[in-house]
Amino acid sequence: MTTNMRTLVKKICRTPFNVIGLDITRYKKKLKPLTFLVDYEIKTVIDAGANVGQFALEVREVLPDAQIHSFEPMAECFIKLKNNFKNDNFFTAYNYALGECTEKKVIFKNDYAPSSSLLKNTEFQEETFPFTKKSTEEEISIERLDTLLPIEGIEENILFKLDVQGYEDKVLKGAEKILAKTKIVLIETSFYAFYKDQPLFDEIYSLLNTLGFRYHGSTHQKRHPKNNEPLFEDSIFIRNK
Repeated sequence: MTTNMRTLVKKICRTPFNVIGLDITRYKKKLKPLTFLVDYEIKTVIDAGANVGQFALEVREVLPDAQIHSFEPMAECFIKLKNNFKNDNFFTAYNYALGECTEKKVIFKNDYAPSSSLLKNTEFQEETFPFTKKSTEEEISIERLDTLLPIEGIEENILFKLDVQGYEDKVLKGAEKILAKTKIVLIETSFYAFYKDQPLFDEIYSLLNTLGFRYHGSTHQKRHPKNNEPLFEDSIFIRNK
């Protein structure tokens, strides 16, 4: 079929739909938010604040051969995490929270598990998301990432993901050796304080910028349920070349 004939056929097929206000265009498959990671040849994923493995499952779709190290301190979530990856030979789970020193501490285990934190909720958190008001206490173990995961045994390139509900600065301070070899940091950052003494976006931006990373936007952004104002996001920081 010649080019002119193809054009004529397309025009004929589209005409009935154009009359009723519809247009036919070629369907383009929607890319997953983490698809860009493929271009960076990520070999190792460090998942701080794994919960039950939501992020690990998402990243596994685009990085099927990467070694994933997931850290989750709460007992109930940790059991579910391990079960979700029981058939994954490139996955390792650790029943720890990450921080800047070795210690035992109480975590505020929220009824909405992803909002559980080592820091107490602020009024802003509970006013904005009332379903996060209730929590119980659970004692957990905290350890430095550099202690649990010696850099000598880690294959580069490294993706370091943090979703630790206000503990971001402490986790980063306990991961100096890992960060020196990290290609991409994917970190939840907030524009408002949801937890007491939580570092906000500006502080995390400055810290990572000092360590040689550049801000590259975000994969997801959460907005206020009433006025659509940005509240927090999954920020992307990529090491300067």
